[in-house]
Amino acid sequence: MHRSLLFVSLLTACTTTTSNLDTATSPSALPGYADGYERVFTASVDAIAMLSWEITVAEMDAGVIVAKTPRNLLTWGDKVTVKVFRPDSLRADTLTRVGFTSGTDQAIDWGKNSANQKKFFQKLDLILNAKQP
Repeated sequence: MHRSLLFVSLLTACTTTTSNLDTATSPSALPGYADGYERVFTASVDAIAMLSWEITVAEMDAGVIVAKTPRNLLTWGDKVTVKVFRPDSLRADTLTRVGFTSGTDQAIDWGKNSANQKKFFQKLDLILNAKQP
C-alpha cells in the first residue's frame, strides 16, 4: 500500500510545462498576426471557448487569458495561459504577438501540453484567417 501511495505522490509532485514564451528571447520571436490587438485578444478568447476550456481570467488591458482544460484519461486538467502582446512601434514590429503556456501538476504530461498549444494556435489561425464580413 505504501509503495503505490509513494508512486502516485511522485507522479503528482512535479510540474510539466510547454511554453513558447520560455524559448522566445523577445516577443518578436512569437507567432504574430497582422490583425489589431483587440481582434487577436478576442479571437484568442473565442479559440479557447471553441476548445471547451474554462476561462478563469480574461484581462484585455493586461493581455492575459488564463484557462483550464477539462479532465480526461491523460490529465487532471491543464492550466493554460495566453499572453497577447501589442505591436511594438519602438522595434518596428507591426504584428500582434501571442505567447502560450500549458502546464500540469503531473510528472508526465503524455504530450498534452504540446497538444494544447497546437490545438490553440490551429483554432486561433482558423478564426483570424476567416473571411471578414
